[in-house]
Amino acid sequence: MCDFCERAEKWEQPPLPGVSGNAVTGRVAAGIYDYKTTPPELQINDPGLAKKLWGGGNASIHIRIQYCPMCGRKLGS
Repeated sequence: MCDFCERAEKWEQPPLPGVSGNAVTGRVAAGIYDYKTTPPELQINDPGLAKKLWGGGNASIHIRIQYCPMCGRKLGS
């Protein structure tokens, strides 16, 4: 069982470790969201990117994914 992509009832998932990239700064909260009512996605929240782009706030990037980047499990099934 992967702690990052498998959801149990009333259970909070830990954030993904080590998310980085050319637009993403250091203080990032990223998680995998795989609900039955929406397509699976990777959400990245980065206040540093919002400060770069708009001078403040919080920037969120939503990326549709088919597989968990940590364990490789097919999501959405």
